[in-house]
Amino acid sequence: MLKSKKILVTALLILGMFFTHGYAAPSEDVNKNGWKFLTFGMSAEQVDHLLEQNVMSALDFKSFAYRYYTINYLAGYFQSDNIRVGLSGCETDGGNCKKFYFIDNKLVAVQVPIGNQDRSLVIEYLKQIYPAGSIQNNRYGPKYFFYYDDNIIVYNDTRDVRYISKEVVKMENARAAIERQEEEKEQKNINGKNFLKTTENKKKVKRAKMH
Repeated sequence: MLKSKKILVTALLILGMFFTHGYAAPSEDVNKNGWKFLTFGMSAEQVDHLLEQNVMSALDFKSFAYRYYTINYLAGYFQSDNIRVGLSGCETDGGNCKKFYFIDNKLVAVQVPIGNQDRSLVIEYLKQIYPAGSIQNNRYGPKYFFYYDDNIIVYNDTRDVRYISKEVVKMENARAAIERQEEEKEQKNINGKNFLKTTENKKKVKRAKMH
């Protein structure tokens, strides 16, 4: 009986830890198009309103300001000067902030710090929330969790858990396609110039032989 109570108390402490640090409870209704009470595509103003309703600080876009931001989604990344990042829920020393990424004022990613939590517990908990996800080996470091569907990519690294809209992947694919087209066009121009140069050289050789 005492052992059962101890197990129950431990389980409740773990659940409380995850609620405190921003992880949703395991549920069939888990948000698979955003993070907790936020949905991808929301404006910064809508996110601010919901953060304050859920006793979190409004977005701070000034404390973490760079010209370019990068959104990693494990299999690749999207970099742009059109990305804005707002911070919320920072600790008193300014660390362990939650980061909210916006493109064209639409929420596209959320980064939640792991902090001093046991990483293996975070991974196991994510597996409960997203049972279709997988815990994978990483030859460069500890194991990590990875889940994706038509709307979202969820994975963790050593410091945080990331929730990324699949729209980010579409934007990167579109950018990469344009880049490939430009490279192919440039290569065709180079090939065309080389062909003309070769043809002209052959004509010169032919004329020289005739004389």
